[in-house]
Amino acid sequence: MRVTHPVPVAMYMLLMALLAPIAAFSAHRALSIDAVVRLVLAMGCAQAAIGILNDYCDRALDAASKPQKPLVRGTVGTGGPSRAGGGESGGPPRGTTCVRSPSPVTSAPFSPDSAGWTHDGAPA
Repeated sequence: MRVTHPVPVAMYMLLMALLAPIAAFSAHRALSIDAVVRLVLAMGCAQAAIGILNDYCDRALDAASKPQKPLVRGTVGTGGPSRAGGGESGGPPRGTTCVRSPSPVTSAPFSPDSAGWTHDGAPA
């Protein structure tokens, strides 16, 4: 259960439940309980998926900085077709790419010049 980050997910779900009536009121729209429930559940599923995928992509970094995480400890596996979201080779669904961004822990500070961009924002 920890791999889904339940506390942040619950916070986002609560926030959506509180903001939905405000948004509907400001848009002069009626809001049904059914719509709020669907919105809150959709937000919860999306946030859980983001947390799981983030943990999967950050396994190497988490091994050094957060060894208590379930994917790092091995209490939740990353492979095999029976795993949630895994294809034949395991891991995230096909087409999912873990994008690595510069991190102060693993690389030098990012600058546009080091990425090959000029100061006006155009590719070099």
